Amino acid sequence: SFSDSVVMLSSPDSADAETFKVLRGQILFPKDRKVPRSMLVTSTFPAEGKTYVASNLAATLAMSIDEYVLAIDADLRRPRLHHVFQPAGAKDRPKGLSQFLSGQCDNQDIVQKTDIPNLFFIAAGPIPPNPAELLASNRMRGLLEWLGQSFHHIIIDAPPTGGLSDVLVLGHHVDGVV
Repeated sequence: SFSDSVVMLSSPDSADAETFKVLRGQILFPKDRKVPRSMLVTSTFPAEGKTYVASNLAATLAMSIDEYVLAIDADLRRPRLHHVFQPAGAKDRPKGLSQFLSGQCDNQDIVQKTDIPNLFFIAAGPIPPNPAELLASNRMRGLLEWLGQSFHHIIIDAPPTGGLSDVLVLGHHVDGVV
């Protein structure tokens, strides 16, 4: 199942859905540069819509190309993406990024299939005491390299930039920032 906030499915003819189609076109057909494969979505403050943008961008890409797309919830302070892409029938949060980064599970354990064809996601997992350190780790860099071999587009839902170093760390591992 998916949240109604995925407008590409709940309101495909809406103005918001059209906006995501335009954004998709700008990503897939850029002028004078190569197509970005990994993108970080952030905002200045909490509750400005970054999860909305990340989830809809990922869904739009997955629904329009015959390639695998992955959405990652890297907001290890206030995770929200699992509310959007929670697997049907799941009562608990799936294993997530924080568990992998702290060595509690393998990379294959955290990638979840969504009900949208070609779209997968990684939940944040339990909120850790040291999010910035986990995101700056070699395990995070290695995970993104491993994922880049299987997924054509990776959309990372990151924490807001206001006063947090998390986004600065993640920004070094992606092709673009929204």
